[in-house]
Amino acid sequence: MQLTHLGVDADEASLFQRLAGHVLYADRSTRPSSDAIRRGGGAPSVLWAQGISGDIPIVLVRIDDLDDIAIVGQLLRAHEYWRMKQLAVDLVILNERASSYVQDLQIALETTVRMSQSHPRVGVDGARGSVFVLRTPDRCRSGSDLKPRRPGRRTSRRHRCSCRNSSCIPD
Repeated sequence: MQLTHLGVDADEASLFQRLAGHVLYADRSTRPSSDAIRRGGGAPSVLWAQGISGDIPIVLVRIDDLDDIAIVGQLLRAHEYWRMKQLAVDLVILNERASSYVQDLQIALETTVRMSQSHPRVGVDGARGSVFVLRTPDRCRSGSDLKPRRPGRRTSRRHRCSCRNSSCIPD
């Protein structure tokens, strides 16, 4: 009944459980290189400036193409599923599209999040975890500020901003 309420089928629930396993248990394949860990991503205040405590696991999705909005919807369903299962996770959606007069991606992200939060929540009374929609600052997009870390899939490119801007989210 609860899965139907969330719009989640059995295959998707299985996927969300596998993803939760990566959140809960260290997996070498999803861990940054030792060098990247040594360089660090900044002080906790970098997260705090965005309202993110850092006290619970963070799932980060980076998006720069409106065609990839479906993955955001799926991760919002995953977040709600995890909350239903009492797994506290903050979901950070990072819009990496360059600022312009047309804000179609930002509007789509904010609308998708609002729609996902508009239905009554089932079984999440004590669950923690929030959803954050953030933008990558323009100066982090310049070629000199981006240091590619490793190749990734289209919807999960990984890079690190070295601009030390308090608005940037570390990897």
